Amino acid sequence: MEKSRSPKVGAWVGLSLLVIVILSAIVAVYFLAMAGAFELLGVQYESVWRLALFAGGFFLIGAVLDVLVNPLADILAGQVSGRAVSILVKIMLDTLSNWVSLFVMNVWVSSVLLSSQAMMLLAIVIALIEFGLEQTHSKQSP
Repeated sequence: MEKSRSPKVGAWVGLSLLVIVILSAIVAVYFLAMAGAFELLGVQYESVWRLALFAGGFFLIGAVLDVLVNPLADILAGQVSGRAVSILVKIMLDTLSNWVSLFVMNVWVSSVLLSSQAMMLLAIVIALIEFGLEQTHSKQSP
């Protein structure tokens, strides 16, 4: 009986480790991108752990807001005429969502000092990157 279970356990452990490695790589890239953007914008922070808290909180709040804002953006983009206006609506709502996430984290994590201009610029850049990745993903899927 024990021998029949060990391959299943090994498969689950291997699959779990693979998922953990992939998620860790995604979080690492996200964190390093945030740290690089903060360095370029002159944002000051007390420690790397506070920056990690800021990035993690931004990621979680952004994920919740994306679930709420993306369907709204798709509905509004479908109601306007013209592809350029549709794209602009989506980017504007993504920018607003990112700005809200950044603002909440800026207030909550007081050891990270983000200026209003840096917050807006970062929100726009993140929205443009998200839109570009979304367009690339939609072209690849059937």
